[in-house]
Amino acid sequence: MKGDKSLLLPIMAVILMMWGSSVQARDYTVNELISLSVGESQQREFLVYDVLDPAEREPVEAFIALAIGSEEEPAGTLSIGLSADPELAFGGYMDFALLGFGFSLDAGQVVISESATTPFSIETSFDVDSIFGFVYVGAYISSISSSRRVDLPAPFTITFALAAQEIEAPPVEE
Repeated sequence: MKGDKSLLLPIMAVILMMWGSSVQARDYTVNELISLSVGESQQREFLVYDVLDPAEREPVEAFIALAIGSEEEPAGTLSIGLSADPELAFGGYMDFALLGFGFSLDAGQVVISESATTPFSIETSFDVDSIFGFVYVGAYISSISSSRRVDLPAPFTITFALAAQEIEAPPVEE
């Protein structure tokens, strides 16, 4: 089985690159591939310029994050945090969301669908529990109270953090 997993990593990378090109054709441009090793955290700031148009399915700011572990130290939990800090007038609010999916060699797949209203933020996680996994997520504004009460573009911050896999200690025999 160890040899099978070593072959899956390059195969998954090729599939991810091919799938990524069709994603870019839909204007869900991924500006960079974020790679995380165990214990690492990365943060990105970005702007969303308008409310999501359901017919066009845009604007969406997309991210791909790779979780990379090793046989000695497999990747554990990949945490994702999304916060918005728009300029709000009195009584203004903004609803925003994070939508996507994740895949892990050992844990399988997961759908990510979270939403929040300002001033709250989104915190979600995905158990990779493997030597390799990835997430593809898109952040968007789902609604605003009124254009006079929320200044666009709205600044966002997304954080990806990868923790080590928690390994259970063997039971102690007496």
